[in-house]
Amino acid sequence: MEIIETGHVKKGFFSYFTQATISIFVICFLLLTIIVGWVQTRYTFQIVEPAEVSDQYDTAVVFGAGLRARGTPGLFLEDRLQTAVNLFHAGQVEKLLLSGDNTSPNHNEVQAMKNFVLDNGVPEENLILDHSGLNTYDTCYRAKHVFNLNNAVLVTQKYHLHRALYVCNTIGLNSVGVDASLHDYPGQLKLNFREKVASLVDWFEVHIMRHQAQIMD
Repeated sequence: MEIIETGHVKKGFFSYFTQATISIFVICFLLLTIIVGWVQTRYTFQIVEPAEVSDQYDTAVVFGAGLRARGTPGLFLEDRLQTAVNLFHAGQVEKLLLSGDNTSPNHNEVQAMKNFVLDNGVPEENLILDHSGLNTYDTCYRAKHVFNLNNAVLVTQKYHLHRALYVCNTIGLNSVGVDASLHDYPGQLKLNFREKVASLVDWFEVHIMRHQAQIMD
């Protein structure tokens, strides 16, 4: 009888431990799902058509998105820049803030962005250059706290626009977004998955970490 009772006690303990572990996992999964959903939907109503951009939003913030091997904007970045150029020529914005990664001499997103918009008729005096836009959070933070913007039009593809709007508006940069999806892009499932992970990272960045963005020369 003693052996049976001991085995029964052990079985009960492990059963309880397993149930508790599963419950914690389910709760964490639901919590993370809620956070992702909140980031992805909180500012959906702030996505507007180019013609709907009001006068208070006089600066377009263009997020970097990588370069081709020869140092020119890749398809994602080219579409963002073209959308911003269209906004400028339509009189919807007065300035373009070009924010990208310039961490090495061989990778200068901002110079490539500048070259593109200059070639498309935007005067240099209407440009603001941010060489330390290493990620979405840094771009939003620096637009607000370094370049002192209070209102902005965020220009990026729709898959990224929800998160960009959440970050910028949550840290105090009043923003609307214009979708720069001028093409169908390959790897959309991968992009969507990446955005879910990035939404979690940026939620913690905004609400928990609250670090100051890097400032590079």
